Amino acid sequence: MRARIVLALRKHPMNAHQLAKALHVDYKTVQHHIRILLDNNIIAAIRKGLYGAAYYVSPEMDKLWDDFGEIWERIGKK
Repeated sequence: MRARIVLALRKHPMNAHQLAKALHVDYKTVQHHIRILLDNNIIAAIRKGLYGAAYYVSPEMDKLWDDFGEIWERIGKK
């Protein structure tokens, strides 16, 4: 789920509601994974902590994108 969120945010920033709708999952599920991704600097937020905050791939994750893509190609599509 976290990888799917990161992949979706790589396309364009979204808020939690938009992510839940795009990924066809429960809003609370997305919120849970967003907290973990934020805590680990994989994603970042515009208006963090406020309703409707938009999330995007962090600059740190962006630097590692090629590595992430390689791992996703090997194991993520199952």
